[in-house]
Amino acid sequence: MSDLPSPVNPYAPPASSVRAQPAPEHRIWREGDWLFFRTDAILPPYCMVTGEPAPYAHPISQIWQPKWAYLLLLFALFPYFLLSPFIHRRLEITLPFGQTVYRKHRRWVNGGLLLMLVGASLVVVFILSALGQWLTDASAITLVAGVISFLVGLQLTSSSPVRLNIFKIEGDLVIVQDAHPNYLALFPDVTEHNWAPNA
Repeated sequence: MSDLPSPVNPYAPPASSVRAQPAPEHRIWREGDWLFFRTDAILPPYCMVTGEPAPYAHPISQIWQPKWAYLLLLFALFPYFLLSPFIHRRLEITLPFGQTVYRKHRRWVNGGLLLMLVGASLVVVFILSALGQWLTDASAITLVAGVISFLVGLQLTSSSPVRLNIFKIEGDLVIVQDAHPNYLALFPDVTEHNWAPNA
């Protein structure tokens, strides 16, 4: 009797349509060129931008908001600030990055430091000129240029090495566009495998 085939259930769905649920450790996956991960996921030591091994890591804090919010910002400033606490989503995660990103970031930081130095020098020149301690008179343009240069430099030096192209943040789920193909290849593609990520 043990050699007899099992009876077929005529009401069972086709085997190909049944998708097994993965183990709980599946916190990162992809769907084609889209990368999905939970905010508590531990990202592998590879750069999401270049796909190369990542000897560095940096905590990032990045805000995402729906695209329609930018239109609201342009045409209805007060409602935007009223609604912004409810529509913003903040991502805080430690992100690995590689040598290429590190070198580019160092160039931006060094450029920012130079702008801060130039800006501070222009402000000092304006102050000394106003006090009569400078050989020539410095106009208000000198002050404005100095302040702008300093603020731009400050922004560059304090910027994050990596910014993700976030398509959406929904609860603890982050959806990212434009991750490097080599990085995407590290994770299972639910369009090719017979399992679905946990909701």
